[in-house]
Amino acid sequence: MFCQSYLGTITKRVNFRQGPSSEFGIINSLNPGSQIFIVSLETENDFYNIINIETNQEGYVHKSFVKIGKL
Repeated sequence: MFCQSYLGTITKRVNFRQGPSSEFGIINSLNPGSQIFIVSLETENDFYNIINIETNQEGYVHKSFVKIGKL
């Protein structure tokens, strides 16, 4: 199966979480301008499953803090 990933950018400081809600633990925070891969454009609870390009960690951020494509 072909998997499409999308480049994205974080727009405001945001908590990078272990799961798709604010109930999940925080891995760390992402700063504005951080480059991410969006695993899927389908959200869970309005959270995107992403990979932080800098650390190669997978987690979740709220969609309101993500701009799809480069700044």
